[in-house]
Amino acid sequence: MSVYSLHPPLFARDRRTLRVLIVARISTIHQDARSLDDQEALCRRWIEDHYDGPVEFEVIATRGSGERLDRAELRQIEDRIASRELDVLITEDLGRIVRRTHAVTVCENCEDDGVRLISINDRIDTGQENWRTLAFFHTLHHESHNVDTAQRIRRSL
Repeated sequence: MSVYSLHPPLFARDRRTLRVLIVARISTIHQDARSLDDQEALCRRWIEDHYDGPVEFEVIATRGSGERLDRAELRQIEDRIASRELDVLITEDLGRIVRRTHAVTVCENCEDDGVRLISINDRIDTGQENWRTLAFFHTLHHESHNVDTAQRIRRSL
């Protein structure tokens, strides 16, 4: 196992097993469900590359609009964060958890509850000082991309 340096390093609350929640999401029935498996595999590899110890993975893989705040899966994610049982929440990008400004709120909740949030493609790590700037920037970027994609789809139809 090759462990890349990470500052600060990942830390297990119980000093034994790192408890990790992986969040994967696709939006519509038209997207390939294999993408959920790919997102999960990416997150597992990232943890394995950055942590040398026992890991317990939990996965929430879902299909639904990231703009919907009433999704049962989002409530489940928020409850898992608030439980203070997790050490790390990891995702491919913030938009996989939720879109718009609520994504930043999820990051803040993680920080408040001692859960390290890692958003791989966005390079967001709430263990780093710059996470807030990156979270705001990438939330805006994901929203802009989402609007552009919706316009292209409407033109095509």
